[in-house]
Amino acid sequence: MVFQKSGAYELMMANSGGTTNWYYGLWGSSEWQGVNTGVSVVLNEWHHIAITREAGSSTVNFYYDGVLAKSNGGSDTVGTGSIANSTHQFVIAARSTGGTISSSYFSGSIDHIALFNTARTSSDIKSDIKSYISPTTSGWLS
Repeated sequence: MVFQKSGAYELMMANSGGTTNWYYGLWGSSEWQGVNTGVSVVLNEWHHIAITREAGSSTVNFYYDGVLAKSNGGSDTVGTGSIANSTHQFVIAARSTGGTISSSYFSGSIDHIALFNTARTSSDIKSDIKSYISPTTSGWLS
């Protein structure tokens, strides 16, 4: 697990058929299933990952090192509705189940995580790769 807010959203790595891929989950009103991006995890290298989804849309864009790697990957159980905003804590590098950090610890290094309540554009993603994103940026969630 790279990050998670239980009952809201998550980004993780998981093994499927012998290959470790990037997965994300978006919670609508029922249990998430998780979406396999089909993008392989490359170990021991620094990579920039970004996921965007506009309100009212079921299209999710998955960016890998600034390049759109998967679009229309599905919005998991959220569909075109709002992503749930659970009361659980936001957790980095672990899984939280019902508010208790329980498992799926991330063993790599994480440089920076930023969450927004607005969809970032492709040009936003590309400019964010090698720069610090100020918490005063429009849409930044604290």
